Amino acid sequence: MGVLIPCGRGDETASATRKSFALITGLFLLPAGWVATQLISQINYRIDFARQELRGNEYLRPLKQLLEDVTASRLLAARLNGSDVTARPALIRQQAAIERSLGQVMEVDKKLGKSLGRHAVPASSRQNWEGLGNQFSQIKGR
Repeated sequence: MGVLIPCGRGDETASATRKSFALITGLFLLPAGWVATQLISQINYRIDFARQELRGNEYLRPLKQLLEDVTASRLLAARLNGSDVTARPALIRQQAAIERSLGQVMEVDKKLGKSLGRHAVPASSRQNWEGLGNQFSQIKGR
């Protein structure tokens, strides 16, 4: 009465309990690990996206300046073509600004073009600009 006699099954019961606990723990940790992996993957994706956005902004700044310089140059060329000879010095200065902007675009293109998968100024555009530069040198001489 009141005395428990071990019957030799205690080790088996404890072993089965440990196995059940390990199985339940594993089944709980498996989805939790998957969720953590997905979360980290999503965070890394967003970080990479933000980095690409910053690179894109850095890439577009000199392009925007080039666009502004080319637009101003076209307006000045139209004035010069309309017999406004006072536009010639401003046009010459504007062409120099285009050269500087184009140089900046080429620099950023070398730095970031490959990582962004873009090239700001294709080879044909560079050749066209050189041809226009030759034509413009004739205007300077007038």
